[in-house]
Amino acid sequence: MAKLFKLLATVGTVAVLFLLLPDHARSDSNRKLLYPERGEGGFSIAISQTLWRKRIRGCGEYSFKRAGSGEYHVACWSKAGKPTYYIVFTINRRVMGPYYK
Repeated sequence: MAKLFKLLATVGTVAVLFLLLPDHARSDSNRKLLYPERGEGGFSIAISQTLWRKRIRGCGEYSFKRAGSGEYHVACWSKAGKPTYYIVFTINRRVMGPYYK
């Protein structure tokens, strides 16, 4: 029963994000609430492994904010300095995105 509730919570979170993403892609203030600024968050081996396994390229430096259990909002910066945004689920190794400003 607990696994069912956990699954429903994850599905619900993803559904809500799908509803919010078009809005937050247009709104700079919402992006700042969801995604970290450059230099925030430190380093996470789980995020690095997930990005690597999903073959995410051009992410020379990243920052992240924890959004839930095993869910992170990640901002990647390329060498050109332009950010790309992802939602990373480290528990089941999924990545949503990229989302651009």
